[in-house]
Amino acid sequence: MLSSLAPLLACGVTLPFLLDELLSLAATGNTFLSGLLLGMMLDLDPRSLKRLALPTIILLAFWYALGVALGVVMYFWPGRMVSEPARLLLTIGFLMPVPGLVGPYALEFGFDPSLGSLVINVSLITSFIIIWLGLNFLPFSILHGGTAVLSSS
Repeated sequence: MLSSLAPLLACGVTLPFLLDELLSLAATGNTFLSGLLLGMMLDLDPRSLKRLALPTIILLAFWYALGVALGVVMYFWPGRMVSEPARLLLTIGFLMPVPGLVGPYALEFGFDPSLGSLVINVSLITSFIIIWLGLNFLPFSILHGGTAVLSSS
């Protein structure tokens, strides 16, 4: 349901007050849930890390290559039809981590749950780093121009 709201919000449609408050409440718990997920799924057994390193690298290389490709397309393709903050939001959306449901689905479909948890953990950390680097060092005019949307003051 929430993913169907993204195109409307990108076009400048505002949400009703109650829905906005509900979504902002869910957004405040996002940091806690990410940390909780990282702690629950963390498996640092050296044998499993050595065995799962190559599949994890292959999966995440595909995940982020597809994310970067779709992000670049969504940033440059709409052109002037969509505002720059909305295009930036769409680009960041494609660089999000692997969903936490990978672990339960791995168990349900008979895959290795250690691989699922390792992919989730590595993608959480990798996504945070990629998004942080992108927001801090790429020359987006909305970030480095006259209006500082993400100012630290």
